[in-house]
Amino acid sequence: MKKLFRSFLFLPVVASLACFSAASLNADTVFSTYDGTYYSSNGRFVTGNSVGFPGYEETAVAFTPTQNYSLSQISLGLTFDGVAGAFGTDGATVTLQSDAAGVPGTVLESWSVSGLPPSSGTSGSQTLTDVDNIFLAANTQYWVVATPSANDTLDLWNTGDGAVFGNEEIWNGSTWTSLAPYDLAAVDITGSAVPEPASLALALGGLAIAAGLLRRRKA
Repeated sequence: MKKLFRSFLFLPVVASLACFSAASLNADTVFSTYDGTYYSSNGRFVTGNSVGFPGYEETAVAFTPTQNYSLSQISLGLTFDGVAGAFGTDGATVTLQSDAAGVPGTVLESWSVSGLPPSSGTSGSQTLTDVDNIFLAANTQYWVVATPSANDTLDLWNTGDGAVFGNEEIWNGSTWTSLAPYDLAAVDITGSAVPEPASLALALGGLAIAAGLLRRRKA
């Protein structure tokens, strides 16, 4: 009877640990506006201040996780809209930023990209891997921002083909201009779900019970 009782005690322990493990290891979609392809030559500029039109321009796309995540990767359809070796620089800086009253705020992580595909294509996204263990809190707005890396940068952040509408912000060097609702630029964000404190406490409690039972069994 003792053996059967111990088996039943272990069931919630195993269940809680299984849930904790699955939530920690699986990479899930945090936010996405496309599935690997985007609209050709259609999007928002990412350009330096020496470009005649539109002049200096950064593009920012907002997203809000529905649960807690640990960031894994960001992929985006950033493309080169100039002429290779003749006109324009195809480099940019991509940042993940917090929200500051509805516009991009503090930089949380940064990546440099170059050798971008031509804007006339429909695929060829850049995949940026998280190295800073960024925590994305549920129901909190964040921003992915593409910034020109040179005065003659001539890039285009192509529109995602998923027909997802939301908030974009354009920075012209002095102010943010809102485009909302707008068909969003191509971005795909993945992460590993982070258990809520209650789930984590359950898992740790299960470990403690298991350890205690094992000690008693050996005694």
